[in-house]
Amino acid sequence: MGLIEPRNPFRMRTAERIESDAMFLRLFGPAVLDLLPEQDVWNRLIIFQSSPGGGKTTLFRLFTPGPLRMLHSARRTDDQLKELYQRLSGYGVFSDRGPEVLGIHLSCARNYAGLDDLGLRESLQRRFLFSLLNARIVLATLRGALVLSGHRYPEDLDRLQISRDPDIDLPSHIPIPCTGVELYEWARDIESKVCDAIDSFIFERS
Repeated sequence: MGLIEPRNPFRMRTAERIESDAMFLRLFGPAVLDLLPEQDVWNRLIIFQSSPGGGKTTLFRLFTPGPLRMLHSARRTDDQLKELYQRLSGYGVFSDRGPEVLGIHLSCARNYAGLDDLGLRESLQRRFLFSLLNARIVLATLRGALVLSGHRYPEDLDRLQISRDPDIDLPSHIPIPCTGVELYEWARDIESKVCDAIDSFIFERS
């Protein structure tokens, strides 16, 4: 059994700058998972608040496809990662088949802040904001699902089949059930229309 390298929590403050998933996992301390509630993690809203560098980005990155795939593949061969794998398995993150959850990272720095500068009525601003968020969450989820399963984005979108959960009341305009290609085209169309509309307001005011 090899020696387990101690994690340095101060280095984790720059987790978003660590390009290698392998290095990220080696620096990740399982104690960070103490931030999560012990039960019902996936069925309720959990809000994380802290000062910059408090570990939010570090924790969220752990649930993205790259680290999850690497952690699952190294669970039996890398002693340093076994504790982290076991703790995540306790939260239902892994089964024998592989990762069972998918985390996505969505930047809020693109287009959103500019909505306040357009001078639009609040209801229209909200409509633009939520439409953009919906479209980009769908696109990021499609990308993440393919990466998590070892496929290419967007080339392998036709491999995805999206079904409708009968217990969830989805708006009728969302084309589910459908293929990954159909959902991708729906989301891209919304994103394009909203961005074109925002650009037209900016042009009119310039």
